Amino acid sequence: MLIEKAKTYCVENKLFIFVILLASFVRLIGLNWGYPFIFHPDEPTLIRGGTGIRFDPNPHHFDWPHLQTYLMFFVIALWARFTDILEAVGLRGSLEQIVPLWWDRPFVFYFLGRLISALAGIGAVILTYIISFDLFKKKSVAVLSSMLLVFSFQSIEDSHFATLDSSLTFWVLLSFLFSLKIVRTGNVKYYLLSGFLAGLATSTKYNGAFVTFSIFASHISYIVINNRKRIEILYSNKLLYSALALIGGFLLGTPYALLDYKTFFSTEPAIGALWQLSRQSTAFMERYLNFSLMEKNIRSNLFMSLSPFVLLFFFYGSLSLFTKNFKLKYLPLLIFGIGYLYYVSMFPVFYAQYFNPLYPFIAIISAWGVCQFTTDFNLKKVVFYLLLIFMFTPMILRVSDMMRVYLTDDNRIRAYSWIKQNVRAGETVALAGSEKLEVEDISEDGLSGYVATSLMKEINDIGKHKTESAIIQELVNRKVFYVVASDFDLQEQIENPYEPGFEYWSSGEWVVNNLWEVVRFVRRSPIEPTISIRSTVHVDQDPIVIK
Repeated sequence: MLIEKAKTYCVENKLFIFVILLASFVRLIGLNWGYPFIFHPDEPTLIRGGTGIRFDPNPHHFDWPHLQTYLMFFVIALWARFTDILEAVGLRGSLEQIVPLWWDRPFVFYFLGRLISALAGIGAVILTYIISFDLFKKKSVAVLSSMLLVFSFQSIEDSHFATLDSSLTFWVLLSFLFSLKIVRTGNVKYYLLSGFLAGLATSTKYNGAFVTFSIFASHISYIVINNRKRIEILYSNKLLYSALALIGGFLLGTPYALLDYKTFFSTEPAIGALWQLSRQSTAFMERYLNFSLMEKNIRSNLFMSLSPFVLLFFFYGSLSLFTKNFKLKYLPLLIFGIGYLYYVSMFPVFYAQYFNPLYPFIAIISAWGVCQFTTDFNLKKVVFYLLLIFMFTPMILRVSDMMRVYLTDDNRIRAYSWIKQNVRAGETVALAGSEKLEVEDISEDGLSGYVATSLMKEINDIGKHKTESAIIQELVNRKVFYVVASDFDLQEQIENPYEPGFEYWSSGEWVVNNLWEVVRFVRRSPIEPTISIRSTVHVDQDPIVIK
């Protein structure tokens, strides 16, 4: 009976099942990306924090809240116990040949953290479908919105990192889903659930607290729709219970915010929670009315993760929902979608992952927008499908490039392999640029490995204001025969070298301008840098360019 029901559900919702499978593929493929190195600077913070809990349950820093840190601790502890049992019963030898990663500590801990992020990313796609259908009662909007999130570049990228952003988005969406039920029922359990989940979102990353505005918008909508007394908008026991549940959810994930409140309320850099607020604080006009900063962050990040047509229909859909198609049940969606976009894009210190919780809401409103646009202008189906092609094509192409990197090797791994094959043991390799390679140190017997040094350290030691030729000759004298430049904008530096006499060059720019290129690994996707390996000795032949 249960199997028959499952078959019937799959047949009736085959597009939804397809969306889930596609979301799973692009988020689960390549979770061992970068092996055996960790390139994302935030991953070690989370994993080391998780493993450190076994020594002290208080992380002693609140620049990040602690829910994900405790979650990592429990997952790592369970995995360690599981593999210890396998070893105790004599299965390690045979299983390690099949899945060596299981015993490759600490990398397996990073893999588990990435798996949590990937599952949260898949969950976000599922919740986007459910929320869309709950709001608009149209499968077309639900499928389209979830498909847009499937191919969101930033959502996929964050799903491949042991970081906080995918989990944050999952908790925000789950809280938002229950807040929508407040609009229909006003039931106190939905106030409690949405508040508690908002607390978990905030305990994952402080930006999660923004979802409380959607809870309040749902509360207002319920009061107005049901002609309740307007005084209840502010004076409501249910709203109070929701706020208490939020605090409870936050303290469940970050209990030392209360137990170590002095550190929590500190503004000490990278320690106190208030430091996160202070680092984003500027004058009022610069913080909340800096529309040039907003435009820059939207153009450089939203366009990368979505496509111009998606954003175009997001604005059309928002306008439509605010005007002729306005219903109070849409208010929570609009409050979060537009409000969070405005709030985060004004951050003076901005990183692309800050937009992660926004993408499901943009996807929902954009999906509604393109469907409504088709209806408003009575467009034929062929035009609708053409619009979808324009929306999805740039996104699919970017994701395809990303998958290529995940399924092969990152340029940093490819460059490392080239060095191992071509640089003689005992020689010195100088590193330049912002994306430093991991280079194996020379072994004690001197038969393998290389001496890794910083190019800028060598240049400063030689004398920065000496002529380029003098610096190069001294590098050769020091047996620095290869210099590796690695940066996300290195290709631009190669194509636009600085003028002679320019004194404020970076190490990567100096390498590009003065050394002879041997091999270049061209950036194939925004997730990896361009890497140029150059010689301090004159090379006549053209460089090898690997794409």
